[in-house]
Amino acid sequence: MVRAARACAPVVNGGSRVSVVSMRSLVVALALLAAAGCGGAAASPTNSGGTDAGGPADVPGDTFVGPGSAMITWTVNGQPPATGCAAANAVNVQIQVLFGNPVTVPCTAGQYLAADLPAGTYNVAGDLQDGSGQTIFQYTAPTVVPSGATADAVLAFGPPGSLSVLWTIGGAPATAARCMSAGVLGMQVQLGLGNPIMVNVSGPDGWACAAGGHRFTSVQPGNLTVDASVIDAMRHLGQHFTGMGVVTSGNDTQVTFDIAPPMM
Repeated sequence: MVRAARACAPVVNGGSRVSVVSMRSLVVALALLAAAGCGGAAASPTNSGGTDAGGPADVPGDTFVGPGSAMITWTVNGQPPATGCAAANAVNVQIQVLFGNPVTVPCTAGQYLAADLPAGTYNVAGDLQDGSGQTIFQYTAPTVVPSGATADAVLAFGPPGSLSVLWTIGGAPATAARCMSAGVLGMQVQLGLGNPIMVNVSGPDGWACAAGGHRFTSVQPGNLTVDASVIDAMRHLGQHFTGMGVVTSGNDTQVTFDIAPPMM
């Protein structure tokens, strides 16, 4: 399956109510959004500023900006390809930088140079595959490619972790009674890799307040931004929180937000 370059692609699976349940379906969804004009031109890297919609930041639209490159390298379970590929029974790495056909490189090659890229921000996507083409691990590396230079993008293939987003009310557990007293219906949670567009993974009504939190599984290791907003009984957004979760392979990371109860 061809995977499109991702403008914003957190790798998560949050359960039965998750609107995007896998990395592959997330890629398709973002490709459709990009084609519809969400997050920039479908075949362009993301950027901001400038006089043209597709130009790099802070560069006038009539100024020529030369291409750059991305040197893409990878590790497997923290090991260099020379040893990690064989230990994981990995044969190939499939790489997607721009829309179109992905590039397949032998895992033991350890690197791939993506040349002549328009300067901008990319999500370099990699699939670590076995001999039958089945995916072992996936990884996305947000990468800024400068004009006339080569950026480094590292795909750290390994088992995913999990991220538990928790909330309390006035420092106390979010029980049904406390949620009702505070007028909180639920929490809307968004995860992102630090890009400008974030994918909502909690549904329109959020996660139920009385649940006290939600654990997102199959989360790519790395630094994830966590944005959460209170949904009140009228389904309006209230208090807003922002945090950072440092997810490590095979472990659960917790981020907790405390909802201030209404003043009596």
